[in-house]
Amino acid sequence: MATTLVKSPHSFVEPMRHHESVMARVGAHQDRHLRHKARRQAQSEKSGDEKLTEVAVRSATVSAGGLIVGLVQGHFGSSKLAGRVPGELVAGVILHGIAFTEIAESWNVRPVLRALGDGMFAAAAATGGYGLAAKRADQQPRETGTPAHPGKGPSVRGYPEPETGGAALTDLELARFANRR
Repeated sequence: MATTLVKSPHSFVEPMRHHESVMARVGAHQDRHLRHKARRQAQSEKSGDEKLTEVAVRSATVSAGGLIVGLVQGHFGSSKLAGRVPGELVAGVILHGIAFTEIAESWNVRPVLRALGDGMFAAAAATGGYGLAAKRADQQPRETGTPAHPGKGPSVRGYPEPETGGAALTDLELARFANRR
């Protein structure tokens, strides 16, 4: 509802209220709609190279997030908060939360923070999947000589150590060579 000032016959100014029409409201918002439409067209007119560059940068950033988690897990081991929640999952949520702040918008780092957070989520999912597979492998019997899961040789489960020969030597073979004197 708009208010305008009109001069009454009694020669003093008093407000007169009238209802705006639908078309008047559409006209008031038309410039906002046109700005939005122009922005969307500018985004869709990006060249194929620009789109490819965006995808490559996002993929590299997601991979960097996963690499950071891998480096931290390799150095410190996997972390769990309160004994149940993976630390990389919490880090991903925090990065996504920071991406929603005004500071991230003003520094134009919102897409980077989201991509790093996605990398953290991917690392958490990979770590969780690895853990589930390791638990399942420990519960199911396997063929002799087949590792239960990577990183742990079959001797962990009571199977004999395989003879590899060639360039790939097991820890047992290296120990035999060291003690040959």
